Amino acid sequence: MNALAIVRGDLRARLGTRKGLAVCAAYTAAVWLLGLLGTGPERGGESPLWVASVGLLVVVGYVVTAAAGAEIAFPGEKGVLDLVVSPFSAAEVAWGKALSDAVFAALCTAATWPVLVFLHALRGSPWPESLAQAAVLLAVSWGFGGVATWLSAAVESEVSRSVLLWGGLAGFLAGAGLVGPWPWHPVHAVRPFGPAWARAACAASLVAVGALGFWGVYRQVVRLRKEA
Repeated sequence: MNALAIVRGDLRARLGTRKGLAVCAAYTAAVWLLGLLGTGPERGGESPLWVASVGLLVVVGYVVTAAAGAEIAFPGEKGVLDLVVSPFSAAEVAWGKALSDAVFAALCTAATWPVLVFLHALRGSPWPESLAQAAVLLAVSWGFGGVATWLSAAVESEVSRSVLLWGGLAGFLAGAGLVGPWPWHPVHAVRPFGPAWARAACAASLVAVGALGFWGVYRQVVRLRKEA
């Protein structure tokens, strides 16, 4: 598949350059520092593991989204607009970006998982619970990445794109308090020992959002090529 060439190029830029390695090192340090939040005692009936889990959700979501939307510019990585004038078909561009973001999200989630395992082991809770939380992290970050990739192709102004992306995601995550009865919201679904159906609903809905984003990428590439 020609789409795999896009995947290789993206991952080489994100993992094989100085900036990519620096981002990975900073990310690893951040998730372990956040893990320290989960080692404290419970206060006010709120589990520190829940606080740490939400913090990890924000960090994973930020890094994957920023990489997907070119908010973090990795040397040598080709954005969607760069690929519009490439020999790749619109479908290959969309699939390539979807796969590269999926792999990157999986790698970021895998780097976060040991922190969750450590926190569960510290409390004597079953470690498989961390896998369910990691699944939520993966689905949510990839879904956000799909939206970010679409915005990188659909909105020309960098300022407008950043405002729409980060304002929208911040509002969505911060709005968890307004949807208290809805346990499928990512902030609730990532908490330890959440309902299985809520986690499944959260993962499925965010994967659907990501898929719509990459479908939008395909449509945008087709439109831009027609206008050229």
